[in-house]
Amino acid sequence: MEARDTILGRDVALKVLPADTADSEVRRERFFREARAASALNHPNIVTIYEINSVGAVDFIAMELVEGETLAALLSRGRIGVEHVLDIATQIADAVGRAHRAGIVHRDLKPTNVMINDDGLVKVLDFGLAKVVDANADPDATNRQTQLMLTRDGTAVGPPGYMSPEQALGEPTDARSDVFSFGVILYQMLAGVLPFGGATNSERVRALHLSEPPSLDTVRADAPNWLVAIVSRLLAKDPNERDLTLLEATGRVGVASEEISRHRGRSRRIQDADAARHLQHGALHARRQSADAA
Repeated sequence: MEARDTILGRDVALKVLPADTADSEVRRERFFREARAASALNHPNIVTIYEINSVGAVDFIAMELVEGETLAALLSRGRIGVEHVLDIATQIADAVGRAHRAGIVHRDLKPTNVMINDDGLVKVLDFGLAKVVDANADPDATNRQTQLMLTRDGTAVGPPGYMSPEQALGEPTDARSDVFSFGVILYQMLAGVLPFGGATNSERVRALHLSEPPSLDTVRADAPNWLVAIVSRLLAKDPNERDLTLLEATGRVGVASEEISRHRGRSRRIQDADAARHLQHGALHARRQSADAA
């Protein structure tokens, strides 16, 4: 919800823990985990946390108010142009890659958790399922601790349709799980549909483990070959085959986006030059006709 910070004189977004779940230790821990994880990150593409507090029995997080729309809203209007996709993808990858370098795995990447403001700036939201990875800790022990705090036995944590195969099975997850979720979002932006479809969550999970998505070049003819190859690597079912980090993806997508922009710039300059020559030729032809008539 939108609110006003009367002390600093700014509009903020408030996220409030519902009163009927405030007594749930799992929900409360998840709520405060989001604030701690996001507040530890300083990045232009990650929503800024201003305050976490309680008033009476109400817990809330005050954060940056992002004017714009979610990526989900943008996707609801159909497929997105390749150049626009690359711009959004670069910003998402840069934000989540920054979290990974700080030892934080988001684990809840999906279009509703990505905001795009009126200037095209992307903001990644909702670190409520984030896992803080201690580089010196035993990964299995860290995962067991997270599972005990945030899940019930046999319950997967994450958004259906965007979870990695290992996340869907409740297995240990690391940054490579976010890499997969990013690949799902990138595929959806280009294809207009999820790579692993189904009418129910069970069908989507079954497709996630047993099926391969249609190749992007068959559903998006204007997708460059290098982009098709990157998405294929991001969506590898085996985490060990997802050897492309989000830092690498950011670099490759960013460079390619700049190259496309330069190419389009050159094309526009050529078109403008052709148009100028055409106008010049037309003016010269008109003058000659006028002279002949005289």
